[in-house]
Amino acid sequence: LSGVGEASFQAIAPAFLDDCSSANNKGAVLAIFYCAIPVGTAMGYIYGGYMEKYASWRQGFVYLALAMMPFTVASLFVGNTLKRHDFDRVDSE
Repeated sequence: LSGVGEASFQAIAPAFLDDCSSANNKGAVLAIFYCAIPVGTAMGYIYGGYMEKYASWRQGFVYLALAMMPFTVASLFVGNTLKRHDFDRVDSE
């Protein structure tokens, strides 16, 4: 079920990052985004192995939820950073 949600995010995120970053930072921003995908996957396996060895899978979900709580609260205070581009439109007649 997680892969279904992530697939839509990974399809939309590059366009969002392109819109939100300056022309000088676009390459670096997209490089960080695309590096975060395999790094996050590897960290998930490491975390899962650690939790399997020292705790239960239920505790793993609880600890992860507690770790994500500050990010969830912080996301409520992030303003709208989207900007609109004025593209030249060609009227087809």
